[in-house]
Amino acid sequence: MQHRRSIIPVLLTYFIDHFGFAIVFLLFGPLVLGQNFLFPLSGSERPILAIFALLIFPLAQSVGAPIFGSISDRIGRKKTFLISIGGTILGNALMGFALHQGIFSWLLVGRLLAGFFAGNLTLCLASLADMSQNQKHKVHNFSLLAAMGGLSYICAIVSADLFAKFSPSFPFWIASTLGVINITLLLIFFQETRKIEPCVPFGLLRIIRAFNRLFSCRQLNLLYLCFFFFMLTWVPALQFIPQVLEQRFQFSDENTFIFLVILGLLWSASNWLLSRYAPLFSSHILFRLLLLLSCFLVLAGVLPNPPFFLFAFIVTNISAALAWTYLFVGISNQASLAIQGEVLGVSQAIGSIAVLLGLGLQHYLTSFFHDRYYIWSGGVILLATLAAGLARIKKPV
Repeated sequence: MQHRRSIIPVLLTYFIDHFGFAIVFLLFGPLVLGQNFLFPLSGSERPILAIFALLIFPLAQSVGAPIFGSISDRIGRKKTFLISIGGTILGNALMGFALHQGIFSWLLVGRLLAGFFAGNLTLCLASLADMSQNQKHKVHNFSLLAAMGGLSYICAIVSADLFAKFSPSFPFWIASTLGVINITLLLIFFQETRKIEPCVPFGLLRIIRAFNRLFSCRQLNLLYLCFFFFMLTWVPALQFIPQVLEQRFQFSDENTFIFLVILGLLWSASNWLLSRYAPLFSSHILFRLLLLLSCFLVLAGVLPNPPFFLFAFIVTNISAALAWTYLFVGISNQASLAIQGEVLGVSQAIGSIAVLLGLGLQHYLTSFFHDRYYIWSGGVILLATLAAGLARIKKPV
């Protein structure tokens, strides 16, 4: 009960973190590829650098997330939050400055810093796990976090649509300002959720031992594998939607924008309902959600009629929203409170690597099988479904 007010700055932290992640898909590609932009890059360089600008964030995040997760288990969530948010503010400010001045090298440096310090998802989940009184309460807390992610995705879309043409740097100045507000709220409202143990050593050898301990758990490995396949598929599938709507179904930019907003609203609404009715669910439903997601992704790949395609993808979006929450709940349940940061940090790193590989695969596969990408995605999710079916929640590691 004493940590109830701490949940607000935790949710705001994830809102800002996910805002910065989502907006890259809406701004970086057009900004770098656009021939009339300020960056002095040749036409042959632009596609390669656009892809690099997209992928540098998850690459840096895969390094930073486990580090900040382990640090938070030793010095506490609050101090680690302040460090990571400070780095995120610096990264966003550098990107805003780079876009304003047209300096591409500073844009990459800012994106690298923002990605490295974006281990905030790990810290948010670990803090919510600390606050959770029981299994149902944990589902409630994690689903609220997922709902906040959907809202931040909508705000990123609206922000990019409103301000990118006027000033591409403006959304990043907003993110930096929100970061300052976030630190203020953390200092005022956030109460440390982690019981800090004095004289706990921290170093490379301890991290290696922690990794060996984590990966010795069969159930945790299966859930990590499940999460890897999920992220390998879902983020690229969502990023590919505008291209499908515009090229296959000749949607206008306005209609594509409306559909993306609808997906964000449904993601948030689904998890908000889950947070209110968490007692109606159990972790075993993860298998059914992933199976549903797999089937409807395949349908989205074969349905030629726009209404049927939109319906199929709406179902996949709702299934993915709930599966995301249950995956993190299942992973968190495999760990004691003493190592929540380590376990969840590794999961975020795995997710970042999966996104990195998934975006590369999506770019490669769609160049050959443009209309059948979602069939391949459904097959990959089927592997995630198999891993979820084999996993069983037993004793924490």
